[in-house]
Amino acid sequence: MEFSINALIAVLVSGLLVGWLAEFCYRSLENKKIVWPLFVNVYMYGCTAIASYVLYIFNPRPAVVVLVLFLFTTGMEFVTGYLFLAFKNVRLWDYSGCACNYKGIICARFSLYWLGAALVYYYFVLPSTPGV
Repeated sequence: MEFSINALIAVLVSGLLVGWLAEFCYRSLENKKIVWPLFVNVYMYGCTAIASYVLYIFNPRPAVVVLVLFLFTTGMEFVTGYLFLAFKNVRLWDYSGCACNYKGIICARFSLYWLGAALVYYYFVLPSTPGV
């Protein structure tokens, strides 16, 4: 498989849409009212979609896919959460009440959720994206 700018754009758009929709549904159901996703969260979905596409091009073994997507999604969540907290004094999310958390920015439970979402995207959405 080769890199294609058209495929990259399709991947970015599909990642943004799928991520936005998942975030919208999760937040709205949890709060029992309509809650619009934060822009920074949607940005993270787009970056994860692009990283998934790059990984998909190399067609690695499933264990490598799991490891890379776990590290990428958890790393992106940590870096984004840390930078907003350090430079804007804004806590985008707070996992301090969750077990196995680090500074309330990341936690094991949500890292596994993001991994699950990234794997669904990688194995089901990405292959059906036009141009990929």
